Amino acid sequence: MKDFIDVSSIGSPPLRLGRGIALVLGGVALVAVAACGGGASSKDLKITYVSLEDGNQEIYSILASGEENSRRLTSTREFSESRPAYSPDASSIAFLSDRNGSDDLYVMDADGNGEQRTVETEGKRSGFAWSPTGKRIAYVSEADGLTEIFVVDVEEKDERRLTKNTIVEQLGGWSPDGIWIVYAVTGDEAAQGIYKKNPDGVDEIQLTEDPDFKPQFSPDGKKIAFETTRDGATEIYVIDADGEEESNVSKGSEEDFDFDWSPDSKKLVFVSDRDGNEEIYVALVNGKDEIRLTNNRAVDSHPRWSPNGKQIVFASNADGDFDLFVMNSDGTNQRRLTTTDFDALQPDW
Repeated sequence: MKDFIDVSSIGSPPLRLGRGIALVLGGVALVAVAACGGGASSKDLKITYVSLEDGNQEIYSILASGEENSRRLTSTREFSESRPAYSPDASSIAFLSDRNGSDDLYVMDADGNGEQRTVETEGKRSGFAWSPTGKRIAYVSEADGLTEIFVVDVEEKDERRLTKNTIVEQLGGWSPDGIWIVYAVTGDEAAQGIYKKNPDGVDEIQLTEDPDFKPQFSPDGKKIAFETTRDGATEIYVIDADGEEESNVSKGSEEDFDFDWSPDSKKLVFVSDRDGNEEIYVALVNGKDEIRLTNNRAVDSHPRWSPNGKQIVFASNADGDFDLFVMNSDGTNQRRLTTTDFDALQPDW
């Protein structure tokens, strides 16, 4: 059985997926279209996550209200599933599975039925993102010594190669209008930075030239947030979608990472160890009005806004293993969702 995912890698897309942005290498969400909207009742919202609760890494879902027990959506015994992410209309879930020897991209119905392999060619998939329409998925494929970005039609399974070079690309996600895919180039100082490319055309625009990574469009499509080590420690920056105005949001002297956009595109929630351990903070996109939302001696990770902007889900190892918690967007009314002796990680709505 494969080891459980290291907490330090959780923020790497899922990229964020669904509702507003097709994000997440890493993410997840709702059970019905009605539950996806900003006006949905909080008690109807569902959260998906991965856990070793039944002996191997499987995908589960649970109501954010905590009124129902969690439900296991996959069952592959000795294999591992990870990074579940709902389609924008919440009718399907994309995820990675190593049942074929290495991580591959699968899609299933929201209730866990109808699993099918989405990509028919060989290769290891290390990240993916739904398009805003839910008809296509962008993904990263590692094969023949190359790491490239592809786009696949979910129904037709028609694959299109978006990049072709020897540098390493890290997928960020789609712009809300579907015109751009944002990604980072890492490991090559001459080409490093944030890029956006038109998946239906030839245009490719370099937005930054620093060691930047994990880019994500804001839900309104006007800005892109990303992590960077240009100042030494990892910081969170925001840049206009056209690459012009740029600002440091987190402004911490320590490590700031694992961010998520608020649905109204006005704030970012993120993790920082500036106070001695990993806690959750929120700040306006200009870096002002920063608030610390958690305060303990545990590791708090992977904060994600609810689609209606009223709550934030996160994982914490306050009792020795990671469980899921929800809180109001101002840090109040913190509630435990899972209680097991096994890690519950990679939550999203």
